[in-house]
Amino acid sequence: MGRHRKNNVRRRANIDDGTNNFVRSRTIKSPELAANQNKREAQLERAKQKKRHNRRRRLMASTVGVVVVLMLAAFMASQYVLGIGFVNYSGSSPIGDNPNQDSYIESADEYLMNHIASRFSLFIRDDDFSSYMVKNHPEVASASIKQRPFMDAGLEIVLREPVAVWESASGREYVDANGVIFASSVMSEPGVIIKDESGLNVDGAAVASSRFLNFVGQLISRINDDGRAGKVESVSIPLSAIRYIELRLSGRPYPIKAHIDRDIDSQADDIINTVRFLDQRNLTPGYVDVRVKNKAYYK
Repeated sequence: MGRHRKNNVRRRANIDDGTNNFVRSRTIKSPELAANQNKREAQLERAKQKKRHNRRRRLMASTVGVVVVLMLAAFMASQYVLGIGFVNYSGSSPIGDNPNQDSYIESADEYLMNHIASRFSLFIRDDDFSSYMVKNHPEVASASIKQRPFMDAGLEIVLREPVAVWESASGREYVDANGVIFASSVMSEPGVIIKDESGLNVDGAAVASSRFLNFVGQLISRINDDGRAGKVESVSIPLSAIRYIELRLSGRPYPIKAHIDRDIDSQADDIINTVRFLDQRNLTPGYVDVRVKNKAYYK
């Protein structure tokens, strides 16, 4: 009896010390199966991480896309020209209030209405807009639109500065240094008044034509800009003359005859060189004539 009890105790001890590999309700795993299971678990974890990474990347891309779209929309909105709110004058400013200012704004608004893309300042064709304004307002030398984000835009205007004015029964006409003719001016009055002493009318109109005024404006500018012969003080159309003028320079009492059919630059050079020649020799002729190319007369 005692021996049987000892055997049972010894058997239980062998089970408890783990030397027996066969235990009830325990799954038997080989090292290969355990390694495969660990590998599968690692693969699942990597798949989960990749999925989370892809989700974060898509979210980030979506966020960046939304931000870019919002920034682009804000930028385009800032470039949209709501309207023309004011006029600035570049270069020389008017000597007083410009009565044409409202008409400048009206013309600019009409241009924007007819050129929808130009509502965005990025697409405004500056040369085309300036040409449009000059065509409608000859006294304007150039024009441009200056955008202010989310506000009314400003209209930048450069006005022509007249170098001479022609007075006739039909009114006053101004001409600038480029020979451009315009009917109204808010700049300082030019020092040269073109006088018609011809006594002639052509078809009931004054002798002066656009071509004539164009010639006078450029000739005055060419002589005045050079400066060596002084400034042009007056221009007149002599008695019975149609295609030539007489001009007088500061400090010289004699008239100078010039022809509107001759090249302006060449004729201006002839006038300057002849006047300097006379000044150097203290000569005061009755007149100087440069109407013939490469030949200057004085008498």
